[in-house]
Amino acid sequence: MRSIAQLLPFAALLVVFALGARLEVMDVDAAQYASIAKEMLETGSYLQVYNRGVDYLDKPPLLFWLTAFSFSVFGINNFAYRLPAILFSLLAAFAAYRFARLYYSVQAAYLSALVLLSCQAFILINHDVRTDGILAGSVMLAIWQLAAYLQQRRWIYLIGGFVGVGLAMLAKGPIGLIVPVAAFTVDFILKRQWGNFFKWQWLVGAGIVALLLLPMCIGLYQQFDLHPEKVVNYKTGQSGLRFYFWTQSFGRITGENEWNNNVSVTFQAENFLWSFLPWTFLFLPALWFAFRQIVRQGFLLNPRQEAIALGGFVLPFLMVSTSKYQLPHYSYVVFPLAAILTGVYMDKILTETPLRRWFRVSRALQYFTVSVVWLLGFVLALWAFPMQTWVLWAGGIGLLLGCAWAMGLSRNPYHQLVTTGWLSIVGVNLWLNAHIYPTLFQYQTGSVVAKYIRQQPDIPIERVYVYKAHWHSIDFYSRKNTQWLHDASMLPEITQTGGPCWVYTDSTGLAEIKALPKPTAEVLKTYNRFHISSLTPEFLNPATRQKACNSVYLVRVAGNSTKP
Repeated sequence: MRSIAQLLPFAALLVVFALGARLEVMDVDAAQYASIAKEMLETGSYLQVYNRGVDYLDKPPLLFWLTAFSFSVFGINNFAYRLPAILFSLLAAFAAYRFARLYYSVQAAYLSALVLLSCQAFILINHDVRTDGILAGSVMLAIWQLAAYLQQRRWIYLIGGFVGVGLAMLAKGPIGLIVPVAAFTVDFILKRQWGNFFKWQWLVGAGIVALLLLPMCIGLYQQFDLHPEKVVNYKTGQSGLRFYFWTQSFGRITGENEWNNNVSVTFQAENFLWSFLPWTFLFLPALWFAFRQIVRQGFLLNPRQEAIALGGFVLPFLMVSTSKYQLPHYSYVVFPLAAILTGVYMDKILTETPLRRWFRVSRALQYFTVSVVWLLGFVLALWAFPMQTWVLWAGGIGLLLGCAWAMGLSRNPYHQLVTTGWLSIVGVNLWLNAHIYPTLFQYQTGSVVAKYIRQQPDIPIERVYVYKAHWHSIDFYSRKNTQWLHDASMLPEITQTGGPCWVYTDSTGLAEIKALPKPTAEVLKTYNRFHISSLTPEFLNPATRQKACNSVYLVRVAGNSTKP
């Protein structure tokens, strides 16, 4: 019976993931990656990556390979795009559990896995899919397998560890190597295990990584290094290999990579406050406890202890925080290690009597956190996007009552600390994935327009153009890349030689089209567009939402034609 109860949180989270898997693919990044994978499947070009037929030099290819394979099996749809990320997220939780079991109790390991899958960041990256879920799963696999190898000296673990490193580097570049190296470097130093730095077996591991990276490197060399005359990312002479191994990652710290969004050094820490909900205020004392133990022991650990989770979290987190270009999801790679630190701390305060004072403080912080989570959920479901579906209200209220019972009536410390957390995050994300996000996608007009066009037999997709309003979702949901119109003055010739065309454009583009003496323009549809991955108070407020949106249009353009 207890084992069934322990599976219940994970079953509830899988329901939330499943609801997220049916959502539209979100602009900008996820829709672009889905379009690239679709193009890869259609063209069969797996080593050389293209986006709308143009050379693509940004993310490594693992996400595109896995997605193209998923598309080939399940068809080109929302679920197939998200399936690889969901599987790697489950792998991350399983690896976190197995790693924690090498050093800690069963309950600590269980809590580590639960914290990881139920933090807001991991729920988010399983529907707004980028490279982060695959990266985190691969990195955690590598850390677990290498830790097991160092304990048991079995070759299967060595191979598994470096396969994880290779997959992580194929997912997002050198960060996939940096996190495990940082984790084990700190651990080796604190244990004074200097010989571990010089094991000849690491050379075998390097060979495994090189073998996994070889197809990608061949593709980069053939596509870019052999063609320095190509203009890629507005430059000629681009080396694909140098870009992958240096510029894209380390160049953001050195300044060699020109991307710079001028964020504060505290940007990642600020984003951690919401992205690790509902466990944020349990992680902070967990981090303090981990540091305090090391200091108390004179920076010397015994072989049965580990600083892998601490080193693997802190050093890469600080490194990412110094980057000149940052987005919130850049730190998600170390969230499995944050979950382990949190799970270990929760286990301690639940089971060790001398830490009861810390339990009471943590319980108070957790009650505050889950109250804020529910408050935000009700603000969204009652005010921002009123929810009418009684089944969703019944499900959410039922989870809220369970949370209230755990807070007010249960005397079980586990329920007070843990059950309150996962019930609150499941309840609010039930509303988000089943109602809030489906409503938001009405404002992602690229996918809305694409679906409308596909339903109109008199609008051939080859006659659809995009002018000043391109989003990648229109390509993905059109099932065929739309044509870009670079100048409105091209329209007279387009309509004269091919008949009517349809243009998706913004207000500026519409004004330019209407200013042409010929051809004539008829607005078929008007839409309100908003970049829904970056919500603002003005947009969330129903009274000011219209002001936050931009108007876009589907325009039928017709003129004199040589065709009937």
